[in-house]
Amino acid sequence: MLPVTPNPATNISVTEINGKPTESYCEVRWNSTQNTHTEDIILFKVKETLTPVHDRDSSNISPLSNTIILDPIKDGYSYKTKVDPNTKMTFEVSVTANCTSDAVTARGECIADVAAPYQVLQPSGASSGSVSDGTHSVVVYVPNERNGLISCLFVIVRRGTDNIDTVDHGQLELLSENAESKVNPEKGDEYIASSISMASIYNDESITVVLGTGET
Repeated sequence: MLPVTPNPATNISVTEINGKPTESYCEVRWNSTQNTHTEDIILFKVKETLTPVHDRDSSNISPLSNTIILDPIKDGYSYKTKVDPNTKMTFEVSVTANCTSDAVTARGECIADVAAPYQVLQPSGASSGSVSDGTHSVVVYVPNERNGLISCLFVIVRRGTDNIDTVDHGQLELLSENAESKVNPEKGDEYIASSISMASIYNDESITVVLGTGET
């Protein structure tokens, strides 16, 4: 007697569980297959497909698939997973008994919101100009945009921090000329010294910014 292919899973649906941008979850549920004895089911296969929602280079938007094996007795008829920011998730479920059923695509999808980069590296000093002109070059490292596109980078100069030895107070006076200062009792005076459009950076991993020129 030839093995009988089990019926596909039924009533497959996806529910998005909203939380913080970095703590969103997606849950897919399904019912027992019709005309297939529960005790005959060996396992469920859940194929999840992850696709970036936004990317500066459209050629990078390619889906990534992963198959999860679930024990119907231990895991039941649902699967829950965390969704990375800026990601769309879709699911397929198939049933394995003597053979494997056709995969059924779940109704619905999960789309996680964009979020801030996981890490923003601190700029490093490149070279100092003369004290008389008050210029100072810094290397700004471009954050990874996996969590969503970034429109601008801002270089913030602070006075009174532990790193003040790289630029003396005389230079800071010149750097802050024509800049709007913001008083922060804990961190000292600070201001936005430069703004950089991400569109102007292209695929560079870093960019050198000269502060103290009066341009932002």
